[in-house]
Amino acid sequence: MGTKQVIERRGKPKRVYSRHEEDPRLLQMTNTMLKYRRGYITRVPKEESVVMAMSGGLDSSVTVDIVIPEWNVTIYPLFVRRSARATKYEEEAARYFVDFYDQRYPGKIKPLEVVETEVPPLQFKKYPEVDRLQRLGHPHRNSMLQALCVQYGQKLRATKAPDLSTVLTSTVEDDSFPHSSLLALRTMTLLTCEDTGDWNWQVISPLIDTEFKGRPIYKKDLIKHAVKNGIPLEKTRTCIEGGEPDGTCAECACRLRAFKKAGVKDPIIYK
Repeated sequence: MGTKQVIERRGKPKRVYSRHEEDPRLLQMTNTMLKYRRGYITRVPKEESVVMAMSGGLDSSVTVDIVIPEWNVTIYPLFVRRSARATKYEEEAARYFVDFYDQRYPGKIKPLEVVETEVPPLQFKKYPEVDRLQRLGHPHRNSMLQALCVQYGQKLRATKAPDLSTVLTSTVEDDSFPHSSLLALRTMTLLTCEDTGDWNWQVISPLIDTEFKGRPIYKKDLIKHAVKNGIPLEKTRTCIEGGEPDGTCAECACRLRAFKKAGVKDPIIYK
């Protein structure tokens, strides 16, 4: 019997199109590896410095207002400037929220660090599957962004925050791409620890990591939190197209569904 037939017979397909299709035993295995190597899977970086990827979107913009009060972390935000159509608007939103939280939590969020690079390089954005971006996204997009956060963290270790060992992402439970899974974050943590030789590192989403109390958190929960706590969601940037958002791209559609689930009207006026 061929390898492909064995895999299919055992219920382990080679292709996974959603993180919700992943075999939970794989997550258990990575958890076991981390616990064996360092005594814990993930931990709360309470009262520590962390690097956080800021996109200007709803998820990362609201997550800041969860982790600072809950964990009393000091955030070093990182924005990756690319040549995508919406990058200018995303950066404007990221800068707005860094200033917003600096006023709300003085000293707990540092100035926005901006690095300019293509993720992935433009000449590589060609795929045989016509619907790849809708179903799977760009390969290694998240891990490349997270790697930049780790590299920024390494710089901070040498200059301002010697004990920094946590990178925060803002993956929510609604996200479906395989690279948005808890398993993907665990494997990125394993890679970072092995690559640096330092098993204190962790790449985590405080929204979906079930090692933390009250998780997972959905996008509708972030919306409700924002409304309750006076966070101006109209300043977030979700649309991946250029210009004013018109509510038709896949990201806008996901946002609008979440607002509907939350029972809240989206404050953005779509053209």
